[in-house]
Amino acid sequence: MVSKRAGLWRPSTELRKSAACSKVTTDYPAFISANELLERIEAFPARERRNLSSVKNRPFNLRNARRLAMLLALPSLCACGAILNLRAAQRQSAGAATETNSRAGPDWWSLAKLAEPRIPEVMATEWPLNPIDRFVLARLEAKNLRPSPSADRRILLRRVTLDLTGLPPTPEEVQEFLNDPSSNAYEKAVDRLLASPHFGERWARHWLDVVRFAESQGFERNRFRPYAWPYRDWVIRAFNDDLPYDEFVRWQLAGDVLKPDDPGAIIATGYLVAGPYDLLGTTSGTEAVQTMTRQDQLEDIVGNLGQTFLALTIQCARCHDHKFDPVPQKEYYQIASVVAGCGQASVTPFPRCR
Repeated sequence: MVSKRAGLWRPSTELRKSAACSKVTTDYPAFISANELLERIEAFPARERRNLSSVKNRPFNLRNARRLAMLLALPSLCACGAILNLRAAQRQSAGAATETNSRAGPDWWSLAKLAEPRIPEVMATEWPLNPIDRFVLARLEAKNLRPSPSADRRILLRRVTLDLTGLPPTPEEVQEFLNDPSSNAYEKAVDRLLASPHFGERWARHWLDVVRFAESQGFERNRFRPYAWPYRDWVIRAFNDDLPYDEFVRWQLAGDVLKPDDPGAIIATGYLVAGPYDLLGTTSGTEAVQTMTRQDQLEDIVGNLGQTFLALTIQCARCHDHKFDPVPQKEYYQIASVVAGCGQASVTPFPRCR
């Protein structure tokens, strides 16, 4: 494994100890910066420097990655990291900005360390009600724009009700809000909406979209799943009960292991099989077709797991080490082996779900 932090690439402990890695990492710290790597390359014999020059002067592609991998005697993933650092160092030496606006750059936002942002200064200091407003206002002022006028109470209630529940407020709710002279009338309305069961129904939809939930199998047959709904309802209850996010994640990944006697925890693992199911490819065709179909199913689970919880496209490492993210092919299959016991079923795990 190679992990990336703040533009540095760190070979794993096993890799650093291997003979193949010693050519680059001998007498080097665990982290290798772009400048250190360039200095090491400059110390190579002239023949090897000539071979590298074609890599340094051309844009990144797979052929150059392989050449650099052979040159450094490192796995291809480490080589891709080296190329990213080479490109960053070249931009810096040329006076260009070190930031990138393309995916997988060393400073890409999803790979950067969390930091406390600086609250921007604004000209209309009376408009912001909280620090978040200052970020919004700063962008508006940068474009010579002004905020829209404040909404009246009726419109404000309609907006927040639609946002939190997906439903418009009733005439009685509108009248109650308009007749409430207290300074915290809006806060009370928000608390009431958050306590509504419609809040979970509204916002669980977003999570169900992320985890590719469907109540039919998809593909050619697209059969109805009669017992997909317990997982859907569990997600709704989790939102309404304000289940802590760490538990929300753990239960979906391993609820049956963590709490085998809790029906809710077991139902939560329905996440793992909530995606499409190729019934035709699984039950018909040659053995090779069925084997490939099963591997595609595992890729769907692993891919969604990585994108949902890690913001990484782990499935890209199914056929090769990931070109940009620190995910080698070996780790893809390690993760796939964890979920290899998961499969579609046509029965409910609990009688009360019937």
